[in-house]
Amino acid sequence: MKWHLYKRDDSNSWPKIDCKFIVYDSNQNILVCSWNNDRKMFFTPMCWCEKDEYYYAYIAYVPSGYQVHELTKCADDSNCKIGCCDDGYCMYDFCDCEQQRKVNEYTIKEKRVWKEFE
Repeated sequence: MKWHLYKRDDSNSWPKIDCKFIVYDSNQNILVCSWNNDRKMFFTPMCWCEKDEYYYAYIAYVPSGYQVHELTKCADDSNCKIGCCDDGYCMYDFCDCEQQRKVNEYTIKEKRVWKEFE
């Protein structure tokens, strides 16, 4: 995530693309905001962001689903009798071993919500 600095009195620091933003303030609050071009301020559905400085990041992608991957992991690779474990993943899933465990891992599919402008 690439962060940008917003300063109320510096127009060079204002957002250039109209989209949702993640906004972080000095009180360590994280907000999902929109940008108001007329007032030159961030806002949430509940309030305006009235401080003079914020950090913000563009939200370019949002989740749009997931995929399930069933993998074979080694429960205790230090006692693996087969002897082929790669960072916890069993490389010999075609062999039977009492250390093997089937686990689900997930990958998130993402959908792009805006195009970058040149």
